[in-house]
Amino acid sequence: MIKVYITGRLKNKHIKSLIEEYLKRSRLKIKLVETKDNKGQTAREVIKLDSKHQLEFINKQKSALTIALDEHGEKFTSREFARFIKDIMQDFKTIAFIIGGPFGLAKEVKNSCDKTISLSKLTFTHELAALLLIEQLYRAETILKNLPYHK
Repeated sequence: MIKVYITGRLKNKHIKSLIEEYLKRSRLKIKLVETKDNKGQTAREVIKLDSKHQLEFINKQKSALTIALDEHGEKFTSREFARFIKDIMQDFKTIAFIIGGPFGLAKEVKNSCDKTISLSKLTFTHELAALLLIEQLYRAETILKNLPYHK
């Protein structure tokens, strides 16, 4: 099981449609967990609220490997990411990815995760990060099964 914790809702119908397409194609069990948007507060207040909910989610993932997404995390090629996913799926029943909100992830959230990886040196919205992650999980699956999508 792969859980993708998304700080904020998926509002863009085009991005949501693409995510749904990759989820439909995939044979992996992927569950999206969206949170409410924390609006109308200062950046510090939003990060504090987001962190509280993110840490609650992380703490509930008792036997899962938790992975924060952050531009400063470990970088992979698609083939390296596929091997990484294969290796950790052998050791863990659940993998939980944490995607931050508009102000990213607080240091305490990143420190609470088992690992931090990067999708790119660039910064993305939570919606685009979710799409890129889901697409890369699907791509990893096709690489591992030697399917033509990645060739």
